[in-house]
Amino acid sequence: MVIRLLLNVVIASLITMTTFGMANSVQFNNKLLNQAPVALPKLKNIQLVMPTLNQLKPASCLKPGESITLIGRNFGSKNQQGIAIVGDGLHLDLTSTYWSMDKIIVRLPNSNRLTEGTEYLLGFEKKNHGQWLNNRALPVLICKPAVNRTKQPQRLHVKPGQDAVFFAEPDDYPSATDPEEPDPSEAYSEEWYPEGSSYQEEVSFVPSSGGSLLSSGMPAPPTPPPLSPDEESDSIEPSEVIILSPDMAHAKTVANELANANITVKRRRKLKSLGLVISTFRLPAGEKVSEHLKQLRSNNEELWVEANHRYQLQSASQPNTRWEYQSIGWKIAKSCGKGVRIGLIDTPINITHEALGTSKITTRSFLSRGVATASADHGTAIASQLMGLMPEAALFAAEVFKQRDKKHIETTAELLILSLDWLVEQQVSVINLSLGGSRNLLFETVLKRVMALGISTVAAVGNNGVKASKVYPAAQPGVIAVTALDAASEGYAHANQGDYVDFAAPGVDVAVAKAAGGMIYRSGTSHAVPFVTAALANIRDHYKGDLQQYYVRLKRSAKDLGVAGRDARFGWGLINVKETCGLVLLSPIE
Repeated sequence: MVIRLLLNVVIASLITMTTFGMANSVQFNNKLLNQAPVALPKLKNIQLVMPTLNQLKPASCLKPGESITLIGRNFGSKNQQGIAIVGDGLHLDLTSTYWSMDKIIVRLPNSNRLTEGTEYLLGFEKKNHGQWLNNRALPVLICKPAVNRTKQPQRLHVKPGQDAVFFAEPDDYPSATDPEEPDPSEAYSEEWYPEGSSYQEEVSFVPSSGGSLLSSGMPAPPTPPPLSPDEESDSIEPSEVIILSPDMAHAKTVANELANANITVKRRRKLKSLGLVISTFRLPAGEKVSEHLKQLRSNNEELWVEANHRYQLQSASQPNTRWEYQSIGWKIAKSCGKGVRIGLIDTPINITHEALGTSKITTRSFLSRGVATASADHGTAIASQLMGLMPEAALFAAEVFKQRDKKHIETTAELLILSLDWLVEQQVSVINLSLGGSRNLLFETVLKRVMALGISTVAAVGNNGVKASKVYPAAQPGVIAVTALDAASEGYAHANQGDYVDFAAPGVDVAVAKAAGGMIYRSGTSHAVPFVTAALANIRDHYKGDLQQYYVRLKRSAKDLGVAGRDARFGWGLINVKETCGLVLLSPIE
């Protein structure tokens, strides 16, 4: 009774209307803009704590498709309520892109049903056009048309399983040929690749994804585990999140929405070979990545958003002797690797090293200007292994590792995704990933798309020890995970173990090129990966098949070690190469 009395005092100017969804709609006029906020009808079973709507931003007129920020308190959860506008015979639900207790961001629909120059009322309601939940609405004015305005044609927006609905496009909807604008942050202006640059050239051999994450077979984003305190502090780039979009229009829309929450674009690139766009966003200073991820995922169930995880090299230094070729039965003919295209994601490479003097190596750096580049030691070592195994192959090396400080050499999920797109463009058949880190859903999704194109991927299981957690991307299904052995076929003492280990290869005291010149012996699961990469490339050079058939070929020829069958330490065992590299008679795989 007390609540009803209070409402009767507040509702000084009552508009006669029925509940949302019925035929009799409220009629509004433009005089409302100069009046106090309009009271909503008194409701039955009203909540004890109602949402209080104080202010809308911007206060000026809005175009269809633009965003509105609601300021107030007690907004509660969006699971049981929604935001709608009513007036001029319409009742339209608004999509929220950000929701907290005192701030909500919603977007007006791109609908030609919204009449220019007309004012509507915005308020809270229960789900499915239920009761009003707040005691007043605020006016929203649709901008009047500009002189000589030409309306854009309608486009069809439809999700699988839903009826098609036509919406008018906003005036500034980008065309397919519009150049991409530069990042407003000058510090990152060099990260942008405008339309028409060499980076944006189409690659005819890659099947089109249709410009949609759904049409390309991407599932809805899974629910990832929350970031641990350790991950928040050291395993991710601070104050950054990355988002995948199906096209540039979607990426721009997301950026516009997040800008209202002070989350700004730091970098954005089109992945032409993969049919995606990756955007990196800067969070407000001092705010936790984990909290923003939780909020963004809660408010946007279809948004592919993730932290920008860090990844490390999987190598160590130790001296000894050379033995590795004999252990896997590797035999080389003069034409070994001819016509084979191998991808590598690593540190820079000293391509002038005497061990690489005649090798066909193409490199590309994905690091921004001014970033401290990692030493070329690891990349030069891995490249020398690959080119030693397949001298006539063409190596395409993406340089992505940076020197964060004296102790940390690392890369990020963002840079790995960019490099994968480039390697697809280079038409490589196998990609060597002598690196590892935490699971990242966006990197995982892109890697899945790479494998769907028929490209084999090989990764290190990690050097964190027996009890360590899984290392990615090695633990991702479809990626071949490689552990390291010594000359006595004993497992590398520091190697990770687990059900994701696929094969073992030489990786202890392996002779490799040193960036400064000469040779050095190194150990680590990083150095086992090139042997499996080369073996896979060789199998693909001998046989026609698919990724599963190539894997089975490796499995059948492997030498079982440890417990009979596949085990957590050695996987299926030590790879055993039966085909002489360079003696190729292409045939269907057995």
